[in-house]
Amino acid sequence: MAYDPNELLYKSVFCTDNSESNGVATDHFSDECFVIADAGDSPSHAGAIARYTAETAVWGYKLIRQRNFYWSDKQLLLKRIFRSVNIALWQKRRDPEYKQIMVSLAVIILGKEKCWIGWIGTNNIVIVRNAAVFFRAITSSDDVIVHQRLGVRRFGVVPRTYRDEMINSDTIIAVNCGIWRHTTDAVMIRVAVEYQKERACEMLHDGMSRESETEEKAAIIIRRLG
Repeated sequence: MAYDPNELLYKSVFCTDNSESNGVATDHFSDECFVIADAGDSPSHAGAIARYTAETAVWGYKLIRQRNFYWSDKQLLLKRIFRSVNIALWQKRRDPEYKQIMVSLAVIILGKEKCWIGWIGTNNIVIVRNAAVFFRAITSSDDVIVHQRLGVRRFGVVPRTYRDEMINSDTIIAVNCGIWRHTTDAVMIRVAVEYQKERACEMLHDGMSRESETEEKAAIIIRRLG
């Protein structure tokens, strides 16, 4: 399998607290695979479920990519990751303490010149290019995909996927609903255009409305260098 890391191509910032009390978690593998999981709709153990989901997705990426069949088709790789995570969550429901599980998941895979994105639930992903929002995963007409979750049923859960070129200075911003429902395109664009790794999270937080103060929040900001 031809496999090359994306050394020095991307910079990433994680704006989250992966603690037991936080129902949102992020994870990643190198600068190739980034994950954001939101289990805030699960009635109990949301923090543990979110971390388990994120870790399982990254584990799935590292394992499944070793098969040439999936590595040659990243959109199939994404769908296989989601399927594996969903089965793992479904099996976890056998534990009485985890009987009700509802998780939103977004996975981003980065290559040297392309990105592949998969999502189910309320996590949103935007790509900012040339000071404008070039792509948005969830729009106002996406009620069906927003109301789907992982862990609710064993079969029939298929993520939406998106593929695109990555050009210099493109910025991917993945956020949970605790952020994107309380911010604007202008804020996302400002974070991208005025990108400073040390201040990116602060800039994103400062641009949110007061209604977001009680929300659990997580974001991943990925910048294509050049």
